[in-house]
Amino acid sequence: MSESPFYKAPIDPAEKPILDNLVHIRDSLELLKADKSKYIRSQDVVSYYEKLIDQVHDLNDIRTTKRDEQNRCM
Repeated sequence: MSESPFYKAPIDPAEKPILDNLVHIRDSLELLKADKSKYIRSQDVVSYYEKLIDQVHDLNDIRTTKRDEQNRCM
């Protein structure tokens, strides 16, 4: 398995739980992908996608006063 990409640690302590949740989602998806004994069901991936979107919304809510740190896509 390859090394995970380097990411900058959050400056705001309120962002730490969101980062932890995002890392957990990424790790869960990697485990799902690595399991070659069964096919990946789209329902499983969609549930992780919804969790990811919730975390991005939470992060944007925290960063409302810091417009330069908001995600570009949202």
